[in-house]
Amino acid sequence: MGNTIVRRLLLLVIAAVAAFLGWQEWVRRQAATLPAGLVSGNGRIESIQVDVAAKYAGRVRTITVREGDLVEPGRVIVTMDTTELEAELAKANARIAEAEESAAEVTADIASKESQQLYARQQFARSEKLLASKTITRDEFEEKEAKLRVADANVTAAKAKLRSVEQSEEVARAEVRRVQAQIADSTLTAPVRGRVL
Repeated sequence: MGNTIVRRLLLLVIAAVAAFLGWQEWVRRQAATLPAGLVSGNGRIESIQVDVAAKYAGRVRTITVREGDLVEPGRVIVTMDTTELEAELAKANARIAEAEESAAEVTADIASKESQQLYARQQFARSEKLLASKTITRDEFEEKEAKLRVADANVTAAKAKLRSVEQSEEVARAEVRRVQAQIADSTLTAPVRGRVL
């Protein structure tokens, strides 16, 4: 009875070794059938899913990747249609040009008004001397004084208009920057290295 137990144990060990060697050969043959660059194994693979979405709603113009493609960070994945944004950009640039033209006109107007102001100031200074020597009447003096005040007010108003035009130009420039940022945000790039699902 002791011999039969030893024989059975020996057969069991031989069968286990044969099964192990057979499994090893099977694994080796399975690995040989895989294409280059791929490996096989048992286990669990966990991945992080990264969603890429446009900041603003719109139509997709082009998709430059296909499902399964491996992408590197910074690679363009999708471009959105920016036709409307480009029209807004052209409109904002036109507003800048318009504001620049208005600023040039107002600057020329300021120079004209300052010239009138200088003339009114000189007339007023002369009338002060003439009033002191009683060569002109009080009414004529007050008329020159009023013309000087009007000239001062005209220069002040023209300078205020220039500041307003400059502000509108700055608003138009800010609009250009906003639209350019939206256009830049319309190109979606891969934030990380990964496969497209």
